[in-house]
Amino acid sequence: MKLVRLLLYLLLLTLPLGQLGRLPIAGGHTNLYLPDVLIPLIIFVWLGYALGIRKKLELPPLTNFIFLFSFIALISLINGKRFIGMGEFLTSAMYLVRWLLYAGVYFVVWDLPEADRKKIVSLLIFSGVVLALAGFVQLAILPDFTTLDPSLGWDPHRNRLASTFFDPNFVGAYLVLTLVLVFSRILFGPPSLKLRGVFKGAVVFVALILTFSRSAWLMFAVSMGVMGILKSRKLLILALVAFLAAYALVPRVQTRVAGGVDPDDSASARIVSWKDTLEIVKEHPIIGVGFNSFRYAQARHGFFGFRNFLGGRAGAGSDSSLLLVLATTGVVGLGAFLLMGFKALWPVWACPAPFTNAKRCGVNLAVLAGFAGLLAESNFINSLFYPWIMVWMWTMLAVAHANLCE
Repeated sequence: MKLVRLLLYLLLLTLPLGQLGRLPIAGGHTNLYLPDVLIPLIIFVWLGYALGIRKKLELPPLTNFIFLFSFIALISLINGKRFIGMGEFLTSAMYLVRWLLYAGVYFVVWDLPEADRKKIVSLLIFSGVVLALAGFVQLAILPDFTTLDPSLGWDPHRNRLASTFFDPNFVGAYLVLTLVLVFSRILFGPPSLKLRGVFKGAVVFVALILTFSRSAWLMFAVSMGVMGILKSRKLLILALVAFLAAYALVPRVQTRVAGGVDPDDSASARIVSWKDTLEIVKEHPIIGVGFNSFRYAQARHGFFGFRNFLGGRAGAGSDSSLLLVLATTGVVGLGAFLLMGFKALWPVWACPAPFTNAKRCGVNLAVLAGFAGLLAESNFINSLFYPWIMVWMWTMLAVAHANLCE
C-alpha cells in the first residue's frame, strides 16, 4: 500500500505540469498526458495489493453507477461504429478507456487510510497554488499566444493567465476548485492553518482574476455562493468585496463582464458550438453517435470546414459537457450520467450534520461547492471531461464517501 500512496502523491504533485507533460498520438488528434501514464500504474499496483496481498477487494458506493454509465457509453460507441472507420473507432474507444481509468482514482483513494486522504487533500491545494504561480511566470514570458505556431492549435489568448494548461478557462476552473479547498480549510481547519490559508487563497484569487475567464468567474460566484449560504455569510461577503475590488481596479475585468451581456467573439462561438451539438443530438437522440465519436460526427456535418477537417485540438468536444454526453450517448447515457452525479452528491448532502462533524464538514462543503460550480461552468466549457479536473473530482468524491463510511 505504501507504493500506491507514493504513486498517488506523485500524480498530484505532477498535475501542475499540465500540457507540458503532453505526448501527441494518433496523428495529433489524441494526446497522452502524464496522468494517463501514472493512473493505470496506480490502479495496477492497487489491484495487485488488494487481490494478491490483502486478499480482499472492497468497492466504494458509486461502483455500480460508474459501470452503468460505462456500459451505456460502450453500447453507444459500438452502435456508432457504422459511421466511422476502424482507426476512428479505436481512437474514440481510447477516450472511454481514459474515462474509466480516471474513475479508477475514486476506487484507489476510497481505499486509503484516513491520514493518507488528508494528505491528498493538502496536495490538491498545493497543486493549485503551484499552478497559479506557474501562471504568473507564463504571463511574464509568454503573454501573447498569437506568437505560437498556429499548427499547435492553441487559441490566440493575449495577456491572460493560462499557466501550464495553456487555456485560461480550464486553469480558471482548477483555481476555483483550489479556492474551495482553501476556504474549507480556513473555515474548519485548526487556527495554525488559517493564516497560511489566507495567503494561499490570495495568491490563487489573483491568478483567477488574471485568467479573465468569465466561465471561471461564474464558477467562482456559484461555489462561493454555496459555501456562503451553507456555512459562512462572511465568506460570501468577502468573496463579493474581493471581486468588486478587482472590477473597480482592473479595467479589463469590466470589459470582460460587459462582454457577457453583449456577447463578443468567444461568447458567440459558444452559442455556435451549442447549436452544432444540438444538431448532432438530432442524429441519434436515444443512444447517441458514440462515446466519444463527437469529432467525427462534427466532420460528417461539415462543421469544421476544409482547412481543418477534424477540428484541431478542440474538435473532440463541445462547449458544454452535458450536451456532449447527450450527443455522444443519447438520452439514455445522459440519464445514467445524471443519476451517477446524483448518487455521488446526495449522500454528502443528506448525511447527518454534514457541516458540524469535525471530520466531515470541510470535505463535504468543498465537494458540494466545487461540484455546484463545475455544473454551472460546464455549460460553457467541457470541464467535466478535462483530465486534471477529473482527477480533482474523483479524488474529492472518494475522500467524502470514505469519510461517510467510517
